[in-house]
Amino acid sequence: MLPAIPDRETNFNGTIAFDTPSSSPATAGAGSYLRPASRDQLVDALKDMSSRGLRPAKIVVVGGFSSFEFPQLSLADEDSDEALSLRGPTSPHLLVDVSAMNRILHVDKQSLTVTVEAGITYWDLANQLREKGLAVENLSAYPEVTVGGASGTGTHGSGHAFHGKNQADQFIALEVVNARGDIQRIVDPRLLGTYHQAEYFVDNRLASQAVHAFLREADKDDRFITALPTGLKCRFVSSDDQWMSATSNVDGVELYLALQLSLYGSRSEIDAILKRIEDCLDEAEIPFACHWGKLCHGGHGRVNRKLKDRAKAMDAARAELDPDDAFLDAGSELAKLLSA
Repeated sequence: MLPAIPDRETNFNGTIAFDTPSSSPATAGAGSYLRPASRDQLVDALKDMSSRGLRPAKIVVVGGFSSFEFPQLSLADEDSDEALSLRGPTSPHLLVDVSAMNRILHVDKQSLTVTVEAGITYWDLANQLREKGLAVENLSAYPEVTVGGASGTGTHGSGHAFHGKNQADQFIALEVVNARGDIQRIVDPRLLGTYHQAEYFVDNRLASQAVHAFLREADKDDRFITALPTGLKCRFVSSDDQWMSATSNVDGVELYLALQLSLYGSRSEIDAILKRIEDCLDEAEIPFACHWGKLCHGGHGRVNRKLKDRAKAMDAARAELDPDDAFLDAGSELAKLLSA
């Protein structure tokens, strides 16, 4: 069973009152309300809605009702003595109140980490940790904010923290429940393994096809999310006439789309991801080059083979300056291209 619906909710200083939603569990119309007492209750309720074809157009999540998204001043009606506004949070089709999800789930004194539910306030968290001789390094000046709310609104605080940091900087991982009731885990990239970079260049006229090919491939396997926690980043690069430039205008291309990848994991895990990206671009018949200073699966000698003629011109100039090949690494990707 879900917790009972309260008669009336107000924001933290009592200046805004929210109409009590009319229905729990959620129905198809506006005014539906969920107040789960655990992650599993929330997941079950959302999955039940999804199975019944109920897809809210708008979901609003609340906890401590402390966000400055809600007005903080009492504005009374001219014809009323009531100091509370009845304006609700943007008329949600589904209001999810996580204030009943307010427990500490696990404390690990070895790693100095604590696992909590989103609706716990920093006041309760601090007091319960104090009993164990522990504390959070950064605490909000108004401790009634919830941990989940503070993480989503950039709430700052004071304590043993670097300047410019906020409450969310204390997180190392989050479990997020989406509107379908699926659980997604987000982990601080610093904990995921070795950092790698890769970057591919495609003709800007094929940019849409290239991005869609990548997204279709990524959608097949959750390992893309693990390896690419920050997703796909794109930039535009004008072609140039520099020797060995991966964006050289050798095919009449004036503008390139660069697909930038920040990857985390072992070298073999990353290589498997890069192979799939290169294969999906090949299958879509999208020519591509790769950044010389970054990773690729096929090797620069193959991937950048269209630059072979320009590479040979560069090598002729190099040979004049370096007749003994003192500065040429025979095992390098550059040497592989020159000998191709």
